[in-house]
Amino acid sequence: MSPEITAAWIAAGVGAFTVAATVAAQYFGRRATSRDTQKALAQQSEQLDRTLAEQREQLDRTLCGAADPDAERAVRRGGRAAGQ
Repeated sequence: MSPEITAAWIAAGVGAFTVAATVAAQYFGRRATSRDTQKALAQQSEQLDRTLAEQREQLDRTLCGAADPDAERAVRRGGRAAGQ
């Protein structure tokens, strides 16, 4: 074979390898991104649940205190209000 044909085959092989490597990198990168996204969404959901629970407790304490100041003091101490 002439040197030109050999060089063309080498260039074609390198080009094909580059395309295959790029496709593989995109495929595995997409899978990793999808997995990381699902993990992040699960963590955000858990954090949102905790935040809403804390806000609900704070609102209960606030409303309880507005209705009965003794009850608010008891809630802060972890006990019961007078008359309960």
